Amino acid sequence: MGNKNKGYVLISSLVIIIFLINSSCIPINNNPESSVSHTESKQYQQDITFAETNFILKVQESVPEEMVFELIDDVTGIELNPTRYVMEKTDDLTYKITIPLKVGSIVKYRYLRNGPLPVYETNSFNQIIDYRAVYINGANEFYDLNSNWVDKQFEIKYGRIEGQIINSLSGSPLPNILVIAGGVHSFTNSMGNFSIEQLPPGKHTLLAISTDGEYQVFQQEAIVGEYLTTPAKMAISPIDFVKVTFIVEAPPFENQTLRIIGNTYQLGNVFGNLFYGESTIASRAPTLNSLPDGTFSITLNLPVGFNLVYKYTLGNGFWNAELSEDGKFFLRD
Repeated sequence: MGNKNKGYVLISSLVIIIFLINSSCIPINNNPESSVSHTESKQYQQDITFAETNFILKVQESVPEEMVFELIDDVTGIELNPTRYVMEKTDDLTYKITIPLKVGSIVKYRYLRNGPLPVYETNSFNQIIDYRAVYINGANEFYDLNSNWVDKQFEIKYGRIEGQIINSLSGSPLPNILVIAGGVHSFTNSMGNFSIEQLPPGKHTLLAISTDGEYQVFQQEAIVGEYLTTPAKMAISPIDFVKVTFIVEAPPFENQTLRIIGNTYQLGNVFGNLFYGESTIASRAPTLNSLPDGTFSITLNLPVGFNLVYKYTLGNGFWNAELSEDGKFFLRD
């Protein structure tokens, strides 16, 4: 497998199916445990621990519809391949769901009301929330507060979170770190400063991630007060990188480029919603090199311990991307 500075992943059989898939009708899963799938290659697999994770949502007022928890696939596209689960109503304003999730992963999700058409949660500006995010580091409970719905807004005494993120070793400020709380996203500026505005008062999960995994994930609870600013200063440590080579067999194709798309900026992910729900840019994703034996190869510099989610494609995460044998969107892990 090489020395400690180099790792190799061999995938000897890859089927890239070029179909246009209609994903407008998305099923809702009532059994979270049965839906957890393990994407495995024939030559290489890992025994990854899953942790029972509770998500608890408090809404502003009672709603008549089912409440749905929606897991986001931002490699295929934020709007294009969600997995949905019906939540349990524990009282008139509170819902809960327990899902086994992979330890070490960053989970992106949001809530909706299951009416004749999905009614998504929105922020204070009545914009649909792209996703909330949490880091799975073991069995845990995450508490979320709903602000508004597409069809209804509330009078809320919003607060905010302000802070700075620095390198724990050098003390220098870190720009371009993505900070998320309550479904509101912000990037740190050149001085490492950030501000998460218009959060409903109460308990929130504050998450900070570097878009290529250069630094450790930071996560903590933050209490927001009415019309108040909650300070948050974070020191995060850099992560070592390792070279990983991917070797791929693919069926013949002509006049097209084979790319790898994934959940990092390096792999074309923009961490936001582009046109038609897409969240990756093909022109930014790295291309694989053709080898004399007919296989394809690429070597990437990746952070140690990072949960890489990716797929191969002749287009982007949605168009001309590889599918499973039964024609469904396919993610590698």
